Amino acid sequence: MFYIIGTAALAAAVIGFCVVLLGARNPRPSVWFQGVLVANVYVPLIIGIGIVGIGVLVRSIILVKSEPPSLLALAISMAIAAGAALAVQQMKVRERLAFYQRKQAIRDTIERVRRQRADARTDPGTFSGPDRPKRAA
Repeated sequence: MFYIIGTAALAAAVIGFCVVLLGARNPRPSVWFQGVLVANVYVPLIIGIGIVGIGVLVRSIILVKSEPPSLLALAISMAIAAGAALAVQQMKVRERLAFYQRKQAIRDTIERVRRQRADARTDPGTFSGPDRPKRAA
């Protein structure tokens, strides 16, 4: 029974980590993924669940001789682990992170150009782009 609990806790921690990672790295995060919630609620919760899962699995492994696991418990644990791996794979974490990075780079470039144009309106000598006004000779 403890194999199932430990595997489920560890799987929940891994899936939770991936969800929070994708939510926090999104260039336009929702209210649920602001820095304060991620740092003070989600991360400690995920770490706690992961530590509990590891602790329960280690306890189960240490007591394997006195409390041998049933074949059903091992099969359920394997199914939970496989389900978690499949869920993480279906989230396409690597591809989404690369997409978010490209999206953020585009937003940074647009913001930099906006700042340059705002500076050019106040001081024409600072902007060296195609929209620079011509000086009279």
